Amino acid sequence: MTPTRRRMKPRAVGRPKRTALDRVRTMAWFRAVERTHKASLLSLSRSVGLESGSIWTRYRDGICSPPPARVAAVDAVLPGTARWYETPLWSLLELADIGRVPLRPAMEWLEGGLHAHFVRTDSAPDELFWRTPTKYVNDFFLVLSQVTHARRESPCDTLNEATALACLVHEAVIRQDPDRLTAGAEAWSIYCDGGLMADAILSYVPREPFIAFRDAIYITAIRFGGASKFDAVHFRTPGDDLLDDDDDAESDEDDEAFGT
Repeated sequence: MTPTRRRMKPRAVGRPKRTALDRVRTMAWFRAVERTHKASLLSLSRSVGLESGSIWTRYRDGICSPPPARVAAVDAVLPGTARWYETPLWSLLELADIGRVPLRPAMEWLEGGLHAHFVRTDSAPDELFWRTPTKYVNDFFLVLSQVTHARRESPCDTLNEATALACLVHEAVIRQDPDRLTAGAEAWSIYCDGGLMADAILSYVPREPFIAFRDAIYITAIRFGGASKFDAVHFRTPGDDLLDDDDDAESDEDDEAFGT
């Protein structure tokens, strides 16, 4: 008698496991919504077509993520809140993707002076050379100077600067430049100790993804012997020259394209 073979049930494919960054991303968005909305979240729920306000507790704790349509609906009522969810910062902080995130869309997301500093204003969408040639030491000084300025504002908002710093770290890996990566590690560490803790939104979310990113780039920079010209001791407040004349002259010969 032939034994009957037990039929195996196909394994159910569920939703991918939520990561720490998924949680932090949602918590940051919720905090932005909460700070921007002056009335109760229940009234906001009615405005965006939610039958109850219970979902906001889950967003507050990062238990689930809002669908894109809800992020857009909330942004229509509270302009500017979507940027906290849609920022490329969350992709840039993924440790497995360091150096793999498309850099141009990330830098084009930047606002104001940082966008103008990094992206050529005359570059076409399909242009291969779209990045403004800069010295990497100047880049980090500029971004951290803007963090210092943001910390004097109320509420403090450093999302633009954090995204720019993360972009510069990815750029260092793409360029395979350990010196530049060391500068990125030092600048990111300064941000974590200052701007992150002062930010009206990001200071309310877990720091672990930010610290893990710092540790990962520090370890890599040390492993490959990076020696940066960037020094926290020389950090200046906004309005000062980013580099002394002597420092600028030393860097000129190294700065053919993006600056090294």
